[in-house]
Amino acid sequence: MALKQFFAQTSGVFLEAKKHNMLRVKACNSMLLGFVLFSSTLFSGATARLTIDAADGSLLDTETGAPFVARGMNWGSRLTPGANGTSLYNESDVTTAQKLLPGMNYVRLVLDYYSGGICFTDIYSEAAETTGWISPNWLAYIDNAVRWTAAADVKLTITLRNNIGTASPHGTTTSKIPCDADYISNATARNRWFDTWRFIAKRYLNESNIAWYEPASEPHLIHKAPLANGTWVDCHSMPEVKELFNSVVKVIREVDSDTLIAVAPHGYESCPGLSSLDKLDDDKLVYALNWPCQLAKSPVNYHGTGTCASLGSKSEFSTCIPACAGADADAPEDDNATFTYDRSVVKALLAPALAFTSQHNVPLWIDQAFCPPGSFQNSHAWLADTMSELGGLSKTSFSWWTWKAADEFGDKSSQAILTLRKGASKHTDKQDLAAYVLNEEVYALYKAAFV
Repeated sequence: MALKQFFAQTSGVFLEAKKHNMLRVKACNSMLLGFVLFSSTLFSGATARLTIDAADGSLLDTETGAPFVARGMNWGSRLTPGANGTSLYNESDVTTAQKLLPGMNYVRLVLDYYSGGICFTDIYSEAAETTGWISPNWLAYIDNAVRWTAAADVKLTITLRNNIGTASPHGTTTSKIPCDADYISNATARNRWFDTWRFIAKRYLNESNIAWYEPASEPHLIHKAPLANGTWVDCHSMPEVKELFNSVVKVIREVDSDTLIAVAPHGYESCPGLSSLDKLDDDKLVYALNWPCQLAKSPVNYHGTGTCASLGSKSEFSTCIPACAGADADAPEDDNATFTYDRSVVKALLAPALAFTSQHNVPLWIDQAFCPPGSFQNSHAWLADTMSELGGLSKTSFSWWTWKAADEFGDKSSQAILTLRKGASKHTDKQDLAAYVLNEEVYALYKAAFV
């Protein structure tokens, strides 16, 4: 079955018929499409949280005037919560992280949204119009996360991973997302997304520990997808992508004029990286960067040598690494071109983001830094070089992926500080706190960024 058909049959709400210049939604024709959840009354004046120093782009705590640098963890693993919002995480995760990671002051809460039935952890519910299309159990979980972190004086970011809406799918490639299914082409889905952010911004307007909102994690709207006739096309132009992100920022600003918002319309990956194409209109924005230790498809370890061809096509990382800039991964004569993964590569990959934030005096936030030290050699040297290029621990906000995951004991590919103990089952024990133990290899790596 084609993915587009699958979305139509499972979600039943998002596919749009464009002929006759009107919207048509399967199985939901009686619903008012694009309904705006709130009246036209504008909300403003959120509880003072963080602000940006226009002189240098650093973050400041509005209550104390002191600099703020996020040093935190992702709550990235998802488990459908119970009716009271119980899930994989609870209040003890915050306090435990503070004990293990001195200076830990931040949590990034990652939530699946608009997956068309692909993710069983999708927070979206067609029956939840009055709560911003967020299912009651998931809303209780978000409320809990806000409360737990506030009690521990820890800042929180609420993040949506829009599997279809921003071409950020789990378990498949972006080319599997039809161009007309995402938020740019599908007005119905876009308006629901806007409703959700209006609701979130209003619900947590007076919660002082909200660091910023992140409307879209891992956006890939500049991607190729096949048409019905098999022709591959670029789905969208950069002006279209910028317009979408400017629009969702404006939606949040209808409700909340002050809270920071994190974005990276196109330069989320270090290659090509942030550029003038990513600069949006609002002046209260944090710009996000994804930072894995592994380079695209290449198996090369840090301080190791790899082929430029292993990085993927010329449109990917091979164009951003100096030794590979002139090589064509699709050309047989360049198959043997090589590079050494060292600090010079780290410097080259960070350069666009650092140049962008310096030029525009805006904060840089590494929303996902991750590395599996059990399978990636010289991970500590990679981290040390990364921190050095960023100017040390006091400069750039970051959140490590991830705090806890139902990874099996001894899994060398794990990137979680807490994993299941030996003999525990990921199917029956993953919600049991006693089932988790410290992953010593990951902990030894990640804690270096907090000391």
